Amino acid sequence: MGATKHIVQDMAGFLEFHHYPIGSRTVVLGKDSEEDVLRVGIYQLKLRGGNKLLLHDTLYAPGVRCSLVSYISLVRLGFTFGFRPDRLNLFYNGNLFGQATLKGDFIVLNLDDNYNNISSAYVSYFDSNSESVKWHARLGHVGQDRINRLVQDGL
Repeated sequence: MGATKHIVQDMAGFLEFHHYPIGSRTVVLGKDSEEDVLRVGIYQLKLRGGNKLLLHDTLYAPGVRCSLVSYISLVRLGFTFGFRPDRLNLFYNGNLFGQATLKGDFIVLNLDDNYNNISSAYVSYFDSNSESVKWHARLGHVGQDRINRLVQDGL
């Protein structure tokens, strides 16, 4: 899975934001737990090399374990990606904009450590329009008993 929105765990990079009352909006985390979104706004990440990535509609949820940057949101803005065995290159208008390092199963943006207060930001891929995601939203994690009932019902 992954993020359909940008989600951060700290306030330091927000250029502007507005508050959400506790309980009015949440993000779903692993193991079906939820975390309150306390703010939403424009968040700035300074990448190694000097470019700044402005993330609009970024959710602030202090209980998340790591900050997530939505791959789908970046693609919709015109960013393209070049995958290499050990890294990912982020391009905008054909120019190298930033890089990310592959660490295990994760893609971690190379941030300017002198500027950003967060330790790392992960690029997350999640296509909320895919058929499998729509069915997952409808059914959740389906157990064998539920699958048997669906088959019996002719679905």
